[in-house]
Amino acid sequence: MPSQSSLRRRRFVESFFFGSTLLSTSSPLITNAATRDPKTGVLFPSVGEIESSLPTEWDENDNPFTSSGVSSFSRLDSSPDTIFYAEPRFVEHVDAQAVEAMTSYISERLLHPGDSVLDLCSSWTSHIRPSSARKLEKVVGLGMNSKELEANSALTEWTVLDLNADKNVKLPYENDSFDVVMCQLSIDYLIHPLEVMKEAARVLKVSSICTILLYWRFLEM
Repeated sequence: MPSQSSLRRRRFVESFFFGSTLLSTSSPLITNAATRDPKTGVLFPSVGEIESSLPTEWDENDNPFTSSGVSSFSRLDSSPDTIFYAEPRFVEHVDAQAVEAMTSYISERLLHPGDSVLDLCSSWTSHIRPSSARKLEKVVGLGMNSKELEANSALTEWTVLDLNADKNVKLPYENDSFDVVMCQLSIDYLIHPLEVMKEAARVLKVSSICTILLYWRFLEM
């Protein structure tokens, strides 16, 4: 029998596949049939292909945070992120439909009037509609480029901080400061994700929420 912690982790991982439907912009597919994007030529997985790859039983040794070495989240390019982010990039990393899906979810379902919000790995947009942003207590952005953050009209304040520079990362905020912490399309760029999420938990108020938005890693260059 799987342990309680294994079952919790299984439910946690499976929840990603439920949540990923939020950003899905493809038409419904025929079961067991793959689809090719007519614009990029990319062949997407069959319906259920990814879900079926999940193991039915989980073991503690499968936990990458406890069973893997420090290099598990390392990168081929170990140069400082400050080099890459020295110049602003005013671009979206997903298509227009996905942008609208994120904006609708964040503005209409995630955030509520009076919330204090922390946008981790923020940039020139937080995907918050102006009508929703005006009702929030504050929206704090933490990112890598000052020009991008300065251009983000939803932010009431912002800070430049490289979350990959130090494993013992410390967010520059007091305990219990935010009602919502969100990280959009960026968690997979962090090399110390567990430490960053522990800090997110520290700055969140009790019974508040941290939401992580993911995307399929198919970028049109």
